[in-house]
Amino acid sequence: MNSHNDVNGSIAVTEADTQLVTVKAEPLEGRTRKISASILIEQSIDRVWQIITDYDHLADFIPNLAKSRRISHSAAGIRIEQIGAQNF
Repeated sequence: MNSHNDVNGSIAVTEADTQLVTVKAEPLEGRTRKISASILIEQSIDRVWQIITDYDHLADFIPNLAKSRRISHSAAGIRIEQIGAQNF
């Protein structure tokens, strides 16, 4: 598995000639960033949704995500707390 950085902050993780993940990190105001990723997953939409909405277990398999948990609140929708770790 290889990773390649470009000047815009994108990282592409590849295996042989197949691109697996593309990640883009954009600096925003202050100490904030907008991070986006894309990947082709050969699973059903329902199975993928079940996994990515299991907020209490995301840190088990997402690199650099130190903690993820669902927080209760009275408004509609959900609220999650996520703490990441990054080495510079």
